[in-house]
Amino acid sequence: TSSGNNGGNSNPVIQSSDAQEFNAGNLKFKYPNTWKEIDQTDDEHPGAVFFQNEDNVTIEYYNVTSDAQSLKEITQQRVGYTQNTGEFVELVETITIDGRNASNVILETADGNYARFVSLLSDGELYVFKITGNSVNSITSESIENSISSSDIA
Repeated sequence: TSSGNNGGNSNPVIQSSDAQEFNAGNLKFKYPNTWKEIDQTDDEHPGAVFFQNEDNVTIEYYNVTSDAQSLKEITQQRVGYTQNTGEFVELVETITIDGRNASNVILETADGNYARFVSLLSDGELYVFKITGNSVNSITSESIENSISSSDIA
């Protein structure tokens, strides 16, 4: 018997007819056709790619080489940096993406908006989704969750 969401599929995925696939070398993920790629830059992460969804939430993706030894170290660096800039840490947790542990950090920024960093560390590469919006609900929407959970590291 199903609970009624997605025909009983407890882990909904984005259907290929409603999505596009982004391929960034070692990482691929699907995103809804309702997201549009936008022209923004991130001085700290050249080559970052930006999307905007129907709720005006910005989804940035980048990857960098990292000398961090663990995901815990990445998370501690993010939290430390945040506290030094006057932002407030709302949530720090470990989630699983593509069978790997990932860091999920949600911050309230100094301007009252929210930023979410989902980070995966694999073989010295750090893969990051930075999602920014005006509420926690906007940065944790179903379409964003589904897109992040579709990530596949080669």
